[in-house]
Amino acid sequence: MMNSNAARDVSVLWEAFCDNIKNAGMDILASAEGLDDVNQAEGLRYLTRLLKGSFEKFVEFADPLDPVIFKMCDERSGYGGDNPDNIYSASPIQAGQVYEITGNRGNIFQFNFNMFKFGTNSQYELLGQLHDKQLHFDEQGNFTIFLGGEPLDHNWLPIPEGANQIMLRQTFCDRSREQEVTLKIRLVSDSAAIPPLGLDSMIRKLSGAEDFFCKTGRMMHGWSKDFTRSMNSLPLTDPQFIAEGGGDPSAFFYISSWRLEPGQALLVHIPEFPEGKLWNLALFNFWFESMDYVNFRIHTNNRICHINVDGSVTLVIANEDPGVDNWLNATGHVQGNMVMRAWSGGVRPVDPQTELVDINSVDWAQKFRRWS
Repeated sequence: MMNSNAARDVSVLWEAFCDNIKNAGMDILASAEGLDDVNQAEGLRYLTRLLKGSFEKFVEFADPLDPVIFKMCDERSGYGGDNPDNIYSASPIQAGQVYEITGNRGNIFQFNFNMFKFGTNSQYELLGQLHDKQLHFDEQGNFTIFLGGEPLDHNWLPIPEGANQIMLRQTFCDRSREQEVTLKIRLVSDSAAIPPLGLDSMIRKLSGAEDFFCKTGRMMHGWSKDFTRSMNSLPLTDPQFIAEGGGDPSAFFYISSWRLEPGQALLVHIPEFPEGKLWNLALFNFWFESMDYVNFRIHTNNRICHINVDGSVTLVIANEDPGVDNWLNATGHVQGNMVMRAWSGGVRPVDPQTELVDINSVDWAQKFRRWS
């Protein structure tokens, strides 16, 4: 049993943890002053979700000697501009160990494995990547990948010093028709038995969770303020910013804020896009959480949206149904964020155009025929 001095020390640590979480939460919520009730309510929920994610990443699923692939985001708890067309899964890893990943590719549009050095401030350094097109599969779509150990001709990634996470990023075109990747990971190198949880180890885990909550929360509410500078437009986002946030290096990103007064809609027009490639656009709240894509249509992509007669696409972001195709429901938000991803094979990125309009004064037939 823990002695009385240790018990007092743990009490002090827990008190400090709670105080720091409280102070960071107050700073984060203060950034939403003046916003509508919907965004403020979601701010409170955001803090609970961020704390849940902190514990998952740095306490529950944080041991590289006991690896587990867990979903970092799901339909209920996205963060950091998560893509509704993506599934993000990850496992802790460690240099000097050897891991085996086995799975089946299903029939999802694309996926890739990314090896990162991941910090408590949600900053990522990409150290290696395997795309599905590089993998070898059997006739049923099964595959085996090794991480670390002796080099292999295929289905292998080295684990350099500093690497601490392997992430699987899956991208759908249509979730209703595509089957996601199934997989599991195991440690295959000879290692000592996993010891019981010790006090020092738990203190390190709790410290990591605290750092992640405080640093990531403050950083991401800063994003919302930064992106208001391009309100209601969609400029190309700096690739360095995307890389540091762990974004897909094979995609171009366009990130900005939007704001709608009652009766207004924001039109997003994509004039052209390389045939056979993929783009999607999704709506987010002030906290960069994807909006409810289970119960509302808040995102689309070029494989499932309505295409104009000239081959272009026009999307309509609004809180009320304008009675046209490609309506993205702002779900009662006055203000939010939007992210467009474009997997264009490294060719010239798209040039999305935006226009703020009065819903009742738009010639919708003209807008959907071509951009005027």
